[in-house]
This record gives sequence, structure tokens and C-alpha cells, in this order.
Amino acid sequence: MSGGVHRLSAAIFLNYNLSDTTDICHKDGICQFRDCWNPEHIFIGTRKENLSTAKKPAKKTNDLDEYEELINESEG
Repeated sequence: MSGGVHRLSAAIFLNYNLSDTTDICHKDGICQFRDCWNPEHIFIGTRKENLSTAKKPAKKTNDLDEYEELINESEG
């Protein structure tokens, strides 16, 4: 379901049309958390871009604090 979470995040934060067939990609070198849905870590792109960024190593990071901040911002 991670693809669904990525697409939902893109729809909410990046004005992505859920009926679109383009990929939701992770930015180069941002994080290694496969299920990351942080809108600052993703972008709308082509399949080629998605496959290209998937092969690049990412820095290790703990996104829990970023997620908590994002949730707090959206709640209030």
C-alpha cells in the first residue's frame, strides 16, 4: 500500500491528480525509508525518473520527528 500512501500524500501536498498515471518518486539521496510519504521527499515524475532515483543510495535518516512536525502542522 506504500504506493497508495505516496499518491495520497502527493494529492494532498503537491496537487497531484489521483487519476494520473505518472509516478511518485523519492528525491535523490533524501532518505532510505521506503514508505516515506513526506511531501518534501517526493516529487511527481516519469517511470524513468522513478527507476533512476530508486537505484541511487540515500542518506540514513530518522524521519519520525519530521512526520510528527508535519502532522502537527496539518492539524492546526
